[in-house]
Amino acid sequence: MPTFTKITVSVMVNASLTQTWKAFTSISSIVQWNFASADWCCPKAINDLRDGGSFNYRMESVDHKHGFDFYGTYTKVVPENRIDYTLDDVLPDHHIDIKQIMIHSFCLVLLVLIIQGRLLKAGMQ
Repeated sequence: MPTFTKITVSVMVNASLTQTWKAFTSISSIVQWNFASADWCCPKAINDLRDGGSFNYRMESVDHKHGFDFYGTYTKVVPENRIDYTLDDVLPDHHIDIKQIMIHSFCLVLLVLIIQGRLLKAGMQ
């Protein structure tokens, strides 16, 4: 029987819901924030934000020696409210469902990751 791990991450955004939605979903914004540290970058993003649409964010070290594509499929999109997606680039024994919920009153962005499979000490692999 598979085991599931639930991880919840939230962030308060000091901006309007419309501004926050745009920052999280527009290609011109995604390439500005979608990397873990200053020695990485996101030189390319493709985002077909609709039910059944897909995304692919290219992440690379700034020296371009290392990189990978982070991609998945949207399962539910409600503009300025919710984004659900699955990641397509995980190992076959993993399944990740992610729900981003934007709450209108104070623009809380809540990420809920439901992970089936194993988590390794070095991170999800």
